[in-house]
Formats: sequence, C-alpha cells, structure tokens
Amino acid sequence: MAVWDDIKAVAADVLHRHRATITHHHAVGRDHRPTSDLQRPNPFALPLQATKDALDPHHTLNPGVLVDGPARPRAQAHRLPLRILKSLARSDARARA
Repeated sequence: MAVWDDIKAVAADVLHRHRATITHHHAVGRDHRPTSDLQRPNPFALPLQATKDALDPHHTLNPGVLVDGPARPRAQAHRLPLRILKSLARSDARARA
C-alpha cells in the first residue's frame, strides 16, 4: 500500500503541475478525495455541499466521499501527508514561475 501511495503522490504532483486533475467529480471516491479537494475550486464545491445537505441532510449516502458532512468544515475533512502537501506546493510554485 505504501508503494501505491507514493506512486499516486507522484502522479498527482505531475498532474497538478500541468493544471490537470487526477479524477472527475463522478469518480472521486475515498482514494481520490484528498487531491480532489485541492483541485476543486470553491465555487464548484459550495453548490455540491448545499445540494448534498439539502437532499441527504444526515449524509447517509456515501458519507465524506464527494463532500463533507454538515458538521465538518471542508478544510479539515482529509489531511494529506505533509510530504504530499509540500510536493504539491513546490509544483504549484514552479508552475507559477
């Protein structure tokens, strides 16, 4: 599993550097959720969260997969390992340079 996590971190980093995404919101799942949160703009996340809260207020269907439950703020839902966050920050800085 550690090898998979490392490969996925490198792939996510490369895609992020090139302003690409590792998934689409129809196929996020628990495995892609941390990078999806980083890549999804807030104007897109807010209506998703509002729709989920309205149609599934107790978040019983796929809880935490696409958006957080009502009690947890989005920023705290999933914490990426520090090495991945640093890698994404470096790649973002390089892309902006």
